[in-house]
Amino acid sequence: MFHEVGRLWASRLDEPFPEVPGEVEGELVRLDTTVAGCVSTYLHGGGAIDSGRQNAIRSCHAELAGQVARLGYPSPHCTAFGYFLQRHKTSELIINDTPAQPLPPEELGSSRMHADRQVSAALAVR
Repeated sequence: MFHEVGRLWASRLDEPFPEVPGEVEGELVRLDTTVAGCVSTYLHGGGAIDSGRQNAIRSCHAELAGQVARLGYPSPHCTAFGYFLQRHKTSELIINDTPAQPLPPEELGSSRMHADRQVSAALAVR
């Protein structure tokens, strides 16, 4: 799953934030930012995240399901639908791949060079 997360994330990494309905823009920006932080930590941690981020990604996953349904398809916001559907799928992969015992935050950053090699390997698969 680690390589799939890296591939999915890299596939939309350079995309700008999509146009979204104004009434949910703030919420979608928050979800996008939170998921981005969790994905980055997951990739840099070699597939592990701390318990705080596990809770955050689980919460975002549930919220994204509702937001994706609200954006709908087809709709005037089909780009946003695809963008957030990908965020939802990525969060699902991370949830299903995280260890039962999450690493404490101090252990996630203990080997930055090793983590950077793993991120490069995950992105190279794409």
